[in-house]
Amino acid sequence: MLPFDRPHGASSLRRPGREGVDFFRYDLAYELMQGLAARGAEFAQVRAAAEEAADMFLRELREVTKTRRITWVIDTVEQLSFITSEWLLERDLLLPEDANSRTHQWLANTIRQGELRGITLLLAGRGEEGNQFFRSIQSAIQQARGGTTRYRLIDLQLQPFNQEETSVYFAQLAEEWQNGHQDQAVTSHKAQIAQQFGKIATQNGDAYKVLWLYTGGIPVRLALYAQLIVSQRTIPEELRWSYVRAAAEAKTDNPNNVTPELLQIQWRIEEKFIDLLFRQPSD
Repeated sequence: MLPFDRPHGASSLRRPGREGVDFFRYDLAYELMQGLAARGAEFAQVRAAAEEAADMFLRELREVTKTRRITWVIDTVEQLSFITSEWLLERDLLLPEDANSRTHQWLANTIRQGELRGITLLLAGRGEEGNQFFRSIQSAIQQARGGTTRYRLIDLQLQPFNQEETSVYFAQLAEEWQNGHQDQAVTSHKAQIAQQFGKIATQNGDAYKVLWLYTGGIPVRLALYAQLIVSQRTIPEELRWSYVRAAAEAKTDNPNNVTPELLQIQWRIEEKFIDLLFRQPSD
């Protein structure tokens, strides 16, 4: 297991517009470790290279935070938690150092040791599935408070969007796509996408109401719909209905008042989302 899962790690700090946030030495150390693993090197050798890569990441991160404060966002944290590891640790079948190479344990240890200075760490995930991960991080923060580092923990329990918030969400997307990045011109494609998001957000229209009803206001479902627009995919027919028809078909005008008909439509839409977004053009 790698010491630092790149999709959840350094790459989340390295996005367009993040000038000066680079991890060149970490990249080299990581690639060296990958090369050793690919060539079938001994586990101890790969592990040593992995630890060196993790240490290099922290050194470069400290360099960056000397001149600026970093906001580090890690989403879907439940994917970083391994229940089997906890079970083995509790029964002394696995030593703590054996689990340190997992991103979950690595991050908890880093927090516990007070390494994350000058950083706002935003961890997002599903409450039930990510419960073990969040408890582990909370414990690490409590232990770190006994030292010189003082972390401030803010626990936010987010709820699905209501109807008005769904409209605001698409209005915000429209503004972002219209303005674009400061260093990029707004292309006709971006302007078209911004126009579509703005049309959805229009208060005197039905689009955001239908989306709220059929997605339950759940952000990930709304994000999937937004991705369909960005990818210029065909929008499922149900999401192009009028609000009157959508409510009539679902036999409810409120996603909190769940009916069998609403559930059936929601499942049908989700299947279309997945098919449209992940199907290969040649399929």
